[in-house]
Amino acid sequence: MGVPERLGHLKRSLREFAAQTYALREMIVVVDGGCETARAAIRGAVAALSRTDIKVVEPAGKQTLGALRNLAVREARGQLLCTWDDDDFYHPERLERQVQALLQPGVNATALTEVIQFFPAERRIYLTNWMATPMRVVAGTVMWRRTALVDYPEDGEAAKSGEDMVMLSQLHARGGFHLMDGLAYLYVYVCHSVNITGQAHHRMLVEKLSISKGMIRRREADLRAGLSAHDFGAGELVFEGNNGPAFIVQT
Repeated sequence: MGVPERLGHLKRSLREFAAQTYALREMIVVVDGGCETARAAIRGAVAALSRTDIKVVEPAGKQTLGALRNLAVREARGQLLCTWDDDDFYHPERLERQVQALLQPGVNATALTEVIQFFPAERRIYLTNWMATPMRVVAGTVMWRRTALVDYPEDGEAAKSGEDMVMLSQLHARGGFHLMDGLAYLYVYVCHSVNITGQAHHRMLVEKLSISKGMIRRREADLRAGLSAHDFGAGELVFEGNNGPAFIVQT
C-alpha cells in the first residue's frame, strides 16, 4: 500500500531480502494506490539500495489483492515464485531452504507448517502449528513452480481477502505439495496496527494454533539459534506457550 504507515515495514523487508543467502533472487514490489508522496518515498527507498534485482511496479487504478498478486507473478522473470509480504520478518535462509525443498523430484510447491507469531506491543512471541488447518500450511510462506500454472482469483470476495486460500487449493490439487516442518523461525508473522486481517485474527491464531510451553522448551536450543538472526528490537522478549511463558529470548 502506497501510504506512509507502510514505509518502515517495506524498508525492513528490503533489507531482509538483501540479506538472503540464496543468490539468484528477484523482488517485485507492487505499490497499491496511496498518495504520491508515499509512492515517491517507496521508489526512493528501492533506488537507495542500488540493486538490479528489485523492481517497482505501480499499476493504475484500484485492483483487488488477487489481481495485484497475479501482476507480481507476471512481472517476475524466475521459474520459482514465492510470496513476500512487506510487513513480516524473514530469516536469511528462508529462500535457500525453500528452494532446496522445491527442487526435490516431484515437488511443485512447498510451504511452512509452523511460523513464529510476534506481538511487538506486548513483546511476546508464539509458535503456531498449522497442520490442523484445511491447508496445513501458512499461506504467506508458499513457494511454487511457475509450471504449476495456478492463479489468484481477481474477482469476487475471495479476490479481496482469502485469495491465497484459493491459490493454495489449486496447488494442493496439482499434487507434489511439500510440507516443511520444524522451521518456524524462517518466517515471523507480525501483528501490528495496520494488518489487513486485523489484530483479532492474530489473537485467534494464537489461541487455536500455538503450542505448549513444554513443547517449546524441548526445542529451545534450535529456536534460539534460528531466532538470533531476527532483529526484534531492544527489550525483553518472552516466548509464550499456550499455557504460559516458556523462556526469555533476549533482553
